Amino acid sequence: MLQDILSIAEVEQHIAAGRTLLLAGEEALLAQLPTGNWVGGTSPFFITTQQCGLTPQGKIFVSDISDIVQHIEIKIYSQDTLPNVYNDAGEKGFSFIIIPGGSALHASFALNGPNYANFASQPLVGWISGVHPDNLGVQTPKICNGQTGQMSDQEAVVMHVTLVAGKTVDVGIINIFEPDNGDILTFPNNGFTCSDVAVN
Repeated sequence: MLQDILSIAEVEQHIAAGRTLLLAGEEALLAQLPTGNWVGGTSPFFITTQQCGLTPQGKIFVSDISDIVQHIEIKIYSQDTLPNVYNDAGEKGFSFIIIPGGSALHASFALNGPNYANFASQPLVGWISGVHPDNLGVQTPKICNGQTGQMSDQEAVVMHVTLVAGKTVDVGIINIFEPDNGDILTFPNNGFTCSDVAVN
């Protein structure tokens, strides 16, 4: 699987060749790309095997999964339809999801995901799209369906992948946090921000 940071021209070549791609980059760059077998989300930061925290201007982070893919289906999900995401997944593969950061859908997924029908019956991996901190309040994180060119800041895009014979996906979770015996903090409301907390 190729993972690299490429120019617009290089990404266009991969799309024209029919490659299956997962893309991350600035909104203006994703909007320039031709339609094809790809999904994307806005992000100013990239991590490679050599470096992390990169913000290369005019470049797109590319994961090319073509060599393990037999078939894909790309779907857009709203807050009402996302609970069906596991039902829509194939039996021999995985699903890749991108959700706009800070959106109502982001909050709903974080709170309600474990209650979705057939939760975790198939591997679901992905990431939350974002914008550069300097552009918060000016731009919104977005996703893109590469087959149609549709972009959204309130919906998720999912690529359901059927793997080629002989390939499987094993998803693990790394949690660097663990509880301690300190104060117990209780928050009155669910969400990503708070103004009140009860201690003990």
